[in-house]
Amino acid sequence: MNTSVALCTYNGAKYIEEQLTSILNQTRPVDEIVVCDDGSTDETLKIVEKIAQNASVPVHIFLNEKNLGYFKNFVKAMSLCKGDLIFLCDQDDVWREDKVEKIVSWFDTHKEKEVVFTNARIIDGNGESFTSETLWDRVGFNARMRWYFDKGYGQEIFTTANRATGATMALRKTFWEGRDLMSYHIEHHDYTIAYLAVVLGNCGYISEILMSYRIHSHNVIGLNYYDLCTYSPLRACTRDFNQVSNLPKQSAERYDFIKRRESLYSKHCGWFVSGVALLHTYINLYGEWWYRFFAFDMYICLKQGLNRLKNK
Repeated sequence: MNTSVALCTYNGAKYIEEQLTSILNQTRPVDEIVVCDDGSTDETLKIVEKIAQNASVPVHIFLNEKNLGYFKNFVKAMSLCKGDLIFLCDQDDVWREDKVEKIVSWFDTHKEKEVVFTNARIIDGNGESFTSETLWDRVGFNARMRWYFDKGYGQEIFTTANRATGATMALRKTFWEGRDLMSYHIEHHDYTIAYLAVVLGNCGYISEILMSYRIHSHNVIGLNYYDLCTYSPLRACTRDFNQVSNLPKQSAERYDFIKRRESLYSKHCGWFVSGVALLHTYINLYGEWWYRFFAFDMYICLKQGLNRLKNK
């Protein structure tokens, strides 16, 4: 299985050497590194070019004619990758030396999966750990949420917020070829990939910490946009997880209903009546848990309605 790294850079001179070095020192070497620079004005490109001269694998460098933004830049980088397996890569993290080996092995034994994400250690701008929390603790993909994910509630978990950080992700090239990721109108590239994979049943995870995720003052995203997983329907009434069963309906039907539920949030009036009109579907899809999903949606509708009034 050929492997490519899609590395997007933008004014990353401070950390790019450490990141590239960690990629080049893998126990299972990658076959190529594709670097797409989005118009850096610092020394990023010079550092990358210097490393590329003596690199043990091909490093292809592309400079965008204009600033694309991180989403389009990642799409471009992926499109230029030739490998069967593509690793998404930020410019300021550090990979554990066996990250590629572990992920390739996982895909070899999970041939039905097309996207995977992993856990990560959190470090600061100096490369030091400053919290006992892992990346998954921060994004709300803790042990309980993983249990729900495994039981079939992945769509519900990912509907409220992304749990898969792009820097930890790898995907088969066949997953996104022919798809216009921008057309899904989700703000972030990793959220788009992860949510689509979850809906299609093609997403998996590796619990190991396979990299260090850096939080610093110049992060484009960092962890600022994540919400902890406080999704009401997934707060267990009981500690006995065996009382929660797999959802009975097909993925496509649940996805359609999730979008209908989300449409309630944008209604300026009549959201409660619209919600009540959907009660039968809530009950049909979620069984004994229907009232928890319904209550959560009504709460969100009310909260957003009050915010709109407040902002008038």
